[in-house]
Amino acid sequence: MPIAVDIALIPPAALMDDALALNERLPQPNPITLNRRQSIPHITLGMAVIDQGQIPELINRMDILMMDEELIQLHAFQLYVRRQAGQDVSGIAFSLTPALANLHAEAMEALLALDPQAPTVGSIEGASEIGQRNPEFPTDAEASQKAMSVTLETIAGYRDKAAYGNYFPHVTLGIGSLPGTLKWEPHKHTFTQVALVRLGLYCTAAEIVHQWSLKPAGSIVRGKI
Repeated sequence: MPIAVDIALIPPAALMDDALALNERLPQPNPITLNRRQSIPHITLGMAVIDQGQIPELINRMDILMMDEELIQLHAFQLYVRRQAGQDVSGIAFSLTPALANLHAEAMEALLALDPQAPTVGSIEGASEIGQRNPEFPTDAEASQKAMSVTLETIAGYRDKAAYGNYFPHVTLGIGSLPGTLKWEPHKHTFTQVALVRLGLYCTAAEIVHQWSLKPAGSIVRGKI
């Protein structure tokens, strides 16, 4: 069975709290309702559609790659709003460091090695349970169709439009614009966790499948060749 997956950085507690609070400041009810269980704030490192039976192989590939990955400190430098598929999408933009660019490339390498498939409605987590298991999913037929269309287009175009030279590290906050009077200050955050997640509508992190811990800074000793 094909499933849409994302390899992602999971925010530390302070950033998680910030993202959830900002999500609540967007127009409500919002098609994206962030929480700690089914729509988890995250920074995408790579996404694709693979067969469910390939999950163990993907985990094994990432196990090897993660052996040499240390904690990553990123600067959350800006709140942004972008126009996508006729609607405003708000988020937090992060600095692209060499360490993050390398981790992104490694995640893409692991995914592409599995010969990803084209996304389908059935590959999206919760697609058959709209308005039931995931209450933030739109129940209106037109809204649901639009959400699914945006989701499938995002996944299908990720490699060519959003990866490598086009990589833009960010946490999506939701649909709409934040209040113009909102006060927000840039912060630096240290990321310690990488996760393999199933993707839901609007490419939300609907379920954590597996998780890795990044190594403490300076703990990896690389020998000379």
